[in-house]
Amino acid sequence: MYTIALGRNGDKVTESTQDSFDKLKTDRAYREYKNSRKDKSHLSKYPQSVEPSDYYKYLESKALWNEN
Repeated sequence: MYTIALGRNGDKVTESTQDSFDKLKTDRAYREYKNSRKDKSHLSKYPQSVEPSDYYKYLESKALWNEN
């Protein structure tokens, strides 16, 4: 989730207190976002399907597969 730049010798760059603070703020904002996504009781549910077209029904009737 976080990118850490490496120095020439492969050493990790020292993390400053500002970086730690930014990470805390980011984590907190993400937690709040996830919590806000959970409550969807105000939404009503609708079926997410459509009626098959006449052409689809025709093709389905001409198909040669076995239905078990």
